[in-house]
Amino acid sequence: MACGPPLASGTMTCMTTADPATGLERLNALITPNLWKQVDGMNRAAVVGWGTMLNVAHLVRGIRTLYAAGQCHAALPLLRSVMEYALGTIWLADAGEDAVDVLNRRLQGSHGKLLADLGDTDLDADFPAEAVQAFRDVLAAQLSPHPDERLSAFRHLLKAYGFENMIPVYVVISGITHLSLEGAQAFFEDRDGAIHLSQQPRKGEPAPCEVICLGMQFDTMLAYNELLSPRPWTADLAAIAKDHELPAILATRKPGPLGPRRGPALLPGAWREGSRRSCTALPRLTASILDNRASSRGGGRAARAARGSGTGAAPGEG
Repeated sequence: MACGPPLASGTMTCMTTADPATGLERLNALITPNLWKQVDGMNRAAVVGWGTMLNVAHLVRGIRTLYAAGQCHAALPLLRSVMEYALGTIWLADAGEDAVDVLNRRLQGSHGKLLADLGDTDLDADFPAEAVQAFRDVLAAQLSPHPDERLSAFRHLLKAYGFENMIPVYVVISGITHLSLEGAQAFFEDRDGAIHLSQQPRKGEPAPCEVICLGMQFDTMLAYNELLSPRPWTADLAAIAKDHELPAILATRKPGPLGPRRGPALLPGAWREGSRRSCTALPRLTASILDNRASSRGGGRAARAARGSGTGAAPGEG
């Protein structure tokens, strides 16, 4: 299955005719070998943001590698991670130390669950001493509860920054990422009284990979620029935004039950909705498999196929 080109004009308007691959290369060129010198080591948000920003850059590189190999379907789990790290970087740029405190509490909680899962395992006998000490240090740290701890759940973080429209997209991609009937149905369907099996995903590129990656990485680096000293990417990001018609507006937390933050809630880049530049590619991804999602709840044709309906199997077109 070859990944198709971006959608025809009028159905996807993240940007104009500028090549998204060129935009991504321009973004990557900003991550220079000496960039670390502009990170304040005493600024915890800048240090953690360094990791979230680079996660996005490396994940996007992986997605583009799969895209070039015609394996866009396999890139969807990576796209899910890009969404998480991109918004995480935006959160760090906006909330600073508060975001780090919440992530610390989450890390301690996950370590506690892991310890319980290890059961009677002798940590000292089975693992390197340095790793065991670091593990125990996290568990022993005295961390106060934080009022924003709900934001460690990605759905709440999306809502806090006004990205409610992205929740269905995230749910759909998560369904494909994990073991599910939705993911399996990418390779078979019940049609014309027979089960049609395919060795390739039945649907082509569900969303233009490089277009979405450009928007996500741009938003990430726009946010992380706020944590660098002294904001070295400002002029370059403005030029990239102009050439690719990307709104260079930082997202900030919206007022609401989770607490106010500075400024209005704006959706930059690939997240933005409500303007002629809004990216509809990700919502299209949701719509493209709603038929599978509906049928997987029991009683649908595809669900019967998965249970074994007794009809014959036929090869698919892929």
